[in-house]
Amino acid sequence: MREQIEALAAAAAPNCDSAIEHGLPIGFVTKTVSSIVRNVEGPAITFVESPDALGLMCFIP
Repeated sequence: MREQIEALAAAAAPNCDSAIEHGLPIGFVTKTVSSIVRNVEGPAITFVESPDALGLMCFIP
């Protein structure tokens, strides 16, 4: 369990380099999720990109 949590935390570690060096916002890792759209004519799929909340929670001690 510890190895899994550490792997999630490492993959979602925020990128603070640009914030420190250039005063830019912190870069947070995002995940792309796909979904099948129902009740439309023909097959349809959609993609949503959102912050990796689970990984970020594992990163925070």
